[in-house]
Amino acid sequence: MSVTIVAVIISLLLPKWYKATASILPPKDQGLFGSLGVAGSMLKGLSSTQKIGSLGQKTGTYNYLAILKSRSAMEAVIHKFDLMTEYAVSDSSMEKALAGLTDNVNFEVEDDDNITVEVSDRDPIRAADIANYFVEELNSISNRLGTQEARSNREFIEKRLGQSKDELHRTEEALKTYQEKNGVLVLPEQNSPGISAIADLYGMKAKKEIELAILKRTVTGENSAIQQLEIELSELNRKLGTLPETGLESFRLYRDAAIQQKVVEFLIPMYEQRKLMSKKTSR
Repeated sequence: MSVTIVAVIISLLLPKWYKATASILPPKDQGLFGSLGVAGSMLKGLSSTQKIGSLGQKTGTYNYLAILKSRSAMEAVIHKFDLMTEYAVSDSSMEKALAGLTDNVNFEVEDDDNITVEVSDRDPIRAADIANYFVEELNSISNRLGTQEARSNREFIEKRLGQSKDELHRTEEALKTYQEKNGVLVLPEQNSPGISAIADLYGMKAKKEIELAILKRTVTGENSAIQQLEIELSELNRKLGTLPETGLESFRLYRDAAIQQKVVEFLIPMYEQRKLMSKKTSR
């Protein structure tokens, strides 16, 4: 009986706590050069106050969860609602305030990939406001990172395209010099019909290399898309490794120029698409 009485007294003395929840539906995963929703590579710069969770989750869900748990988002909530005062952090220690907020907020990924933000607070209105503000901050951070990501990827492809154009100019000049020096005109019909197929392989290789590089900058941890691209690149390299060396210089020069032309043709659409995405995200 005495135990029961003590328990009742303690329960009456404890302050009431309220819980508020907000639900977030992350964007569906899209192709590498579609809208990524949020920028995975930029997320590496957001130090997290909690463990992020399973790497097996879809990219959009994982990225949203990473932003919500990031120090940037948590500190924004602390400043917005003056939680240092609420949590009685006398020495204005951000680490103590972060620990307090971490204890009072929970992020759960549901079976349908929705993310639930659950906030506990002594004030029911503030609990709801904090939950909603997490969603606002998520939107703000993801938009900012998306703009940075689009610009970064555009610049990356632009640099690779510039290198390919320089190499194309070099090979064309080498072929022109050979023709002028030897007084011959190297025409496509004089060369193997396999030239176009070989050039296509090299163009595909350059495209896959850029896709893989950007994907590695976009997602973290093990990813099936990365593994698939690595398999495809390995197969392309295997095929290219079986091609015979060209002995005739005119044929070699023509093939090199054709390859670089095809590489540029593959890269230009990628660059134009990224440039368009960069303009859209910067609005």
